Amino acid sequence: MDTRKYSKTKVILHPLKGLVMEIYASPFIRFAVGASLLMLSFGAMVFMLASALK
Repeated sequence: MDTRKYSKTKVILHPLKGLVMEIYASPFIRFAVGASLLMLSFGAMVFMLASALK
């Protein structure tokens, strides 16, 4: 494995030790994980605002 293109990435989602993952990730995978976390948090924020405005 050519480690120059990959970096060691550690992802921890902790609601009571839910997911702990340590991988060698390419830049595309790091972008995909970051984008999905941003979309999930944005969706949760939209639901909270929608319920507060009712």
